[in-house]
Amino acid sequence: MKKILIGLFAACYLSSGQAPPMAVKPAATTAVPLPPGVIPIPPDTTAAAAQTTAAVQTPLVTDPPAVPVVTAPKVTDPAPVVTAPKVTDPAIPATPQTTAALPPGVVPLIPAIPAIPAPAIPAPAPVPNPKPAGPFPPVNPPVIGRPVIPSPPPVAVLEPIPLAPTTPKAPEGYVYGAFDQFCPVPDPNRDYVCRSPNDMGSDLLPGQSPGFLKCERSYDCCLCSSLLCQDCNTLSIGPSGAYGVKDIVVNGREAKLGGAQIKCQSMESCLHSVMNTQTVREIECLGDMSCMGSTVRVFDPVLPGFKLDCSGTASCDGMTLEVVIPGPPPGYVCNPEAGQDTLRISGLECSGQESAATRKST
Repeated sequence: MKKILIGLFAACYLSSGQAPPMAVKPAATTAVPLPPGVIPIPPDTTAAAAQTTAAVQTPLVTDPPAVPVVTAPKVTDPAPVVTAPKVTDPAIPATPQTTAALPPGVVPLIPAIPAIPAPAIPAPAPVPNPKPAGPFPPVNPPVIGRPVIPSPPPVAVLEPIPLAPTTPKAPEGYVYGAFDQFCPVPDPNRDYVCRSPNDMGSDLLPGQSPGFLKCERSYDCCLCSSLLCQDCNTLSIGPSGAYGVKDIVVNGREAKLGGAQIKCQSMESCLHSVMNTQTVREIECLGDMSCMGSTVRVFDPVLPGFKLDCSGTASCDGMTLEVVIPGPPPGYVCNPEAGQDTLRISGLECSGQESAATRKST
């Protein structure tokens, strides 16, 4: 910058055609107080020497008349006053600056701008490179002989032994009847209506009379699988004669002939038995517990005249009696114009002690 300004001054003096600078007295300068931070520039002797050399080399002209000396106008350095930018540093307090007019030839000293430290940028954290934990088996492991584990000896499979079904054994001197009731072993010296659970008793068998079926001796029909009295007049049962038999069928003769009569006339004669009867005129339970726990169904009884007699002790205890009076045959209805008759039975007599304690009649 200094060299540029000095060059401009020299060019200005040389181009004006004036006398050498030695004939011009420099104007007196007055010291101007400089603002803080401005350092005066010492005169450049190199430029003066250059001007002197140039003047010496210029030929002196004496022939023309004297030319009045013209004082060259003062050239003011067009350089603008540069004000240093305010730099705020938290560590250095700001210094107030004043701008003052500088004399010609004085270049303001620009204070050094403190370097602003760049913000510290944290270095990126190193990315860990995960490494699988070792040790690792070799790619091609050596072949090592494996121990041979002996196989267990074969175990013999035992087939289950089929067991014969166990049949309940009856007490000594008794056998099971067809309905799992206890019946005495038949005496080979006497006659029985049934000697095994496979036998059936009927009024048509030898020793019986048609229309009359008799089981009057002790346990006479206990082993029978069933008892049938067809066109029956009388079914007569003695002590335990039909004990536990649950298939007794009595089809009585016609009602105008009097139907059928059932007599359980001794102790336990019809105990726990089941009877299905039709056209019956009378049922007698005369012995103690003779009809206890039995079930008797009577379809189309002989009316009037049907009767149940429970004269033995506890003879009808737990007995279930069902009487069914049928309506008209299928396809027929009762005549609404016909008179309504009252159906009557002869009676239900329970004269024995506790003979009908829990009897059910329908």
